[in-house]
Amino acid sequence: MALAGLTALVVIAGSACNQPKGASPDTTAGKGSLDSTTLAPPPPQAPPPAAAVDTTPSQPVVTHIATISTSAGDMEVELYGNDAPKAVKNFVELVKQKFYDGLAFHRVVQGFVIQTGDPMSKDESKRSIWGQGGVSTYGQPFEDELNPNSPSGRRGYVEGTLAMANSGPNTNTSQFYIVLTTAGAAHLPYSYTIFGFVRKGMDAAHKIEQTGATSELPEHPATIKTIRIREVPPATASAAKTGADTAAHK
Repeated sequence: MALAGLTALVVIAGSACNQPKGASPDTTAGKGSLDSTTLAPPPPQAPPPAAAVDTTPSQPVVTHIATISTSAGDMEVELYGNDAPKAVKNFVELVKQKFYDGLAFHRVVQGFVIQTGDPMSKDESKRSIWGQGGVSTYGQPFEDELNPNSPSGRRGYVEGTLAMANSGPNTNTSQFYIVLTTAGAAHLPYSYTIFGFVRKGMDAAHKIEQTGATSELPEHPATIKTIRIREVPPATASAAKTGADTAAHK
């Protein structure tokens, strides 16, 4: 390493002696004025802004509990009034009016969903158009509530999910479906408002599933007897956790 350095010095010295005739070596090379700005220490840097704290709860906040009594058994459902306030209000108000009493699960797709909420399903003579009816407490179809960052949006269409059925964007009325299997609903685009979850009684949903063994429109459909709802007090709503990961879901 030392030998290489010496060689470099010799070459440099030689080049200085071989300047062309009449030319003067640059006597300022390496002797320019010191740049005090460059040599000064850098000014103190402001600390990077703190990362925003995600205050979104990991689980949907339960605002109501509904018990859906059907001819195949009862299902206890939690409703998410924070994630989907319009859909939950619509459902709760229709329940108060006894709207769902007597309606059929008019669409049953094994391994996928069971669907209800069409008022025409009370009338056997209208079987050919079951699935085309619906009303809303707002007097007209209401808009979707789709937020992929909400707790229910993050969880998606897992088994037991209650979601609004529609005929396109912002066409929600009274029809809703219950997801039968997570795998069966894995292909669904995030286009259907999630407003609840069956936390107890999925065995009843799977009994209803069997009514669709031969057709999506069951010959002998299960029906809703009645629905009862109780509101979860705001003081305890945030503490009420979903049953998605509990044995109570069975």
